[in-house]
Amino acid sequence: MNRTNNYNLCQFEESDRVRRTDFNEDNAKIDGALAGIRSALTEEVSARGALDAALRPKAGVQTIASFTLSREQSSAYVISTAGIDWNDWLAIFISVELLVPNGSYGDTRLYINDFQAGDLFLNNVSSKPEERTAMTFMITPLYDKRNWVRVWPMTITDPTFPTYWLSLRFKDITKFKISSGGALAAGTSYIIRGIR
Repeated sequence: MNRTNNYNLCQFEESDRVRRTDFNEDNAKIDGALAGIRSALTEEVSARGALDAALRPKAGVQTIASFTLSREQSSAYVISTAGIDWNDWLAIFISVELLVPNGSYGDTRLYINDFQAGDLFLNNVSSKPEERTAMTFMITPLYDKRNWVRVWPMTITDPTFPTYWLSLRFKDITKFKISSGGALAAGTSYIIRGIR
């Protein structure tokens, strides 16, 4: 009787005596090989699931920080950047939904440290939450905290609106600040998102 090359299964020839034990041995080998394949596939699926779970928080747009004022505040609100590792991020988006008390409009700006980084225009400001829109600014660390900060306004339709080049490297950023000529109303919010 001949045998197969990989699993040593029976290959009967016409003159061979066929025995039940040969079939039982072959079936046991096949069953063991199939069980090994199933076990390997189960381990592979589990490993890929663990890898997907580990990568999911590092992919796409993610919220880094957010806050909504619960009460009216004086003319400035400071947002610490202490927890941001600039080397982890391709781009950061700073969105501000500004509410001001009636009659309290003033020039409102976004600052990075003490550098002006953008204007928040009055047509995007309202004392009514349903009338407000977010002003969004993008900064791009490009995975390197040594890069210089440049600020792009993302929600301005005027192509002549300036971008801001700051004499500041990402590694030196300590805060974002919303500063207003008037008060900031309860409901003013910010959200900082990033792309890894």
